[in-house]
Amino acid sequence: MEMRLRDIAFCMGLGALAITKPALADQPSATEHELISPDPRDDLAMHVVLDGDLPAAIETRSGVLKAPDPRAPTSPSDPAFGSSVSSVQSDPGAKFTPDRDTRRPDVTPTADPFTPSIAPFERLAAFDQIGADYTLSVETPTTLPLAARSDIAHDGSEEQFFADLEVDVRPGAKVRIPSVGPDARVVHAHAGVAGKDVPFRLWHDGADNWFVEGFTRARIRLVMELTIARGAFGGEIAVDKWNDFPAISALPANVQQSAAIGARQIGVSRQMPPREALKKLVSYFRSFADSKDPPTTTGDIYLDLTTSKKGVCRHRAFAFVVTARSLGIPARMIVSETHAWVEVHDAKAWRRIDLGGAGHATREPTTSGPRFQTPPDPFAWPSNANRGEDLSPNASHASNGGNGNGENNGNSSSSSSSASSSSSATTMSSASPAASASGSIGTTASTSSKDERPTSKITLDLGDVDTRRGGTLKVSGKVTADGDACASLVVDIFFRDAKHHEVSIGSVATDDKGAYASSIVVPESVPVGDYDVIAHTTGDTHCGAGISD
Repeated sequence: MEMRLRDIAFCMGLGALAITKPALADQPSATEHELISPDPRDDLAMHVVLDGDLPAAIETRSGVLKAPDPRAPTSPSDPAFGSSVSSVQSDPGAKFTPDRDTRRPDVTPTADPFTPSIAPFERLAAFDQIGADYTLSVETPTTLPLAARSDIAHDGSEEQFFADLEVDVRPGAKVRIPSVGPDARVVHAHAGVAGKDVPFRLWHDGADNWFVEGFTRARIRLVMELTIARGAFGGEIAVDKWNDFPAISALPANVQQSAAIGARQIGVSRQMPPREALKKLVSYFRSFADSKDPPTTTGDIYLDLTTSKKGVCRHRAFAFVVTARSLGIPARMIVSETHAWVEVHDAKAWRRIDLGGAGHATREPTTSGPRFQTPPDPFAWPSNANRGEDLSPNASHASNGGNGNGENNGNSSSSSSSASSSSSATTMSSASPAASASGSIGTTASTSSKDERPTSKITLDLGDVDTRRGGTLKVSGKVTADGDACASLVVDIFFRDAKHHEVSIGSVATDDKGAYASSIVVPESVPVGDYDVIAHTTGDTHCGAGISD
């Protein structure tokens, strides 16, 4: 569809949009001028605060960042944590069940709710207990209040973030939400509906999973200022003696016995220094390879995965945690909507370790903000590794200081060309913790090299188009395939210029009837010029990829 995007307003049209500068009303022939966008550095200098005492800007390693608007409207068509799209209600008992599908999956990146962006490491579910059947769960699921602490002093050892989430809350339900990392702290938080403040409570359990509870049934916008120790994102493991590790619960006897076999194969034991053991563990599980052929079944899925060295991120993280905990190393498995990794407690704090095995991104993430710069990785990466950060926008191995060992941090794909449409992250029971419109984490369905799904047909209509950059663009339409409605499908909206360069401006989701309608904020960074407005979808298991006419 053509439209013209102005600094002041849109002009009606059918398909393309053009950005122009406004002429002065009383001087038609006057020289046109570009409006000056607000500078968050001014807000920072003047200590401007928003609703809930949220700072209007924060200073981070990624620059001075503007706060999300706590009064921005929510949309019933947008994916939200706790929504019917994700089937998440109250799920503190969610579990992880290991599987044998070791193919590298196709994954659909979603919008990162954090600024700066940490995708795909949005910490959505953590597991620190292993059952006799290898099911992972939370050892202490009891939740405790997660209170905001405005007295936190920021120093060079901490990182700051903004969080902006849409959550469907209801009385008596604790809805799972993501955090930026282990032991993150809330400085300020605000929840509202249509600009009106609403009461809420934040909770966390023994594995530091986060939840929000509302006191009315509503879709809220939850905006938070967060702080977290920089070491939580990685770095050197500071432990010298085995007895320095915090005590952990014993594994079931059968799991401990199998883990001892796995440890012998890997060549790790408590006879070596703990740092050396951790280095060998990370090296071993990073060397796993995805495979279209599942490991041979012996009745023990841990040993099958460990001895075959087959698997993607969720298999590596699962087997690592079993092996590490058998040695007395506090370790837990973490998943997001698109990735899985581990955390290890080094007697001082929990630290993130990415074992690789990331899936193949089906499209670029919708996140367009600055990227968080992680600490240097002290562990070596093998060649042809598929790291978690390879799923992020503008992924760069140099951005985190390399691997610290002179190893090749290549990100080429592994030898297997087969892919699964399931997420690389995990197979969940109870309920998927994700607010994904493209299906739950637990969905597993294979795809062939030929896409046999019916092509999606997308209609796109533009509503009230009188807006400026930084204002809203109303989009609506419907998605069908072979005449059937495509429900719960992600539709990405783009501006395309005359050179066919595309700029993502946001995503919407279809309802049960395949319809979508939303107001998308037009980025202030979009240059003046003419654009087409188009809608894409990568589809799902029932509806294929498609683009608007």
